[in-house]
Amino acid sequence: MFPCILGSTAISFFAPFIGGYSWSGVFIASINAMIAICVSLIHYLKLESLVDSYLKLVGQYDKLENTLQMTTSKLFFLEDKKERSDIIMKKIEEFEVKMNEMDMVLVPRELKRVFPIIYHIHIFSFIKRMETYKRNLILKFKDVKNEVRYIVWKYGNKMNSSVKKRLDFISGVKLKLKEELLYYKNAYGVMEELFLREMKESESEMIVFWQEKKKPNLVDLNPVIDQYLSSIFSE
Repeated sequence: MFPCILGSTAISFFAPFIGGYSWSGVFIASINAMIAICVSLIHYLKLESLVDSYLKLVGQYDKLENTLQMTTSKLFFLEDKKERSDIIMKKIEEFEVKMNEMDMVLVPRELKRVFPIIYHIHIFSFIKRMETYKRNLILKFKDVKNEVRYIVWKYGNKMNSSVKKRLDFISGVKLKLKEELLYYKNAYGVMEELFLREMKESESEMIVFWQEKKKPNLVDLNPVIDQYLSSIFSE
């Protein structure tokens, strides 16, 4: 669009001054041809309509974000679990209806390169996997803890070498499970930090759309998150 505006402005301004030269006709015709090519590209690539669609979509997402923030603030002051659950389920149903009503636009390839983690992470699938693993870890941790208590209660100070060896092994497993459980509890905060880092990088750096495919910068913030992202980006 900018070359079209500049070209038409240049013709309007310089035409009276170069009209007496023999090459003026070729010059003006060349600029008109450039303008025609640019306008054709705009209509062929549907750039203007895509920009309008994305602006409308951004406005709709801003409204959804505001309603989410208000709901989060409301939940913060509620203590009744049943009332909190009812509000959450109602809000999920509202979101489902609003998302279906939106005119979704395909995400451009360039944005997938700029936001690889945000684009490829399905947040509900991530939460489900984290909660499932965490629940299994809690069950294992309880079993190990109960076994340690049982050994201490049954043998006390009369443990033989095999029982002590077993106790040491179980205690080591207990510490590993406890450490892994802390990583799973921390997973949401780390994922949020990764999202914020991607957004800050996209705002602070100039985006070159023809650059090579951007790979997510994985940092050892949390082994659970590193393993999850590595499985997604392994291909």
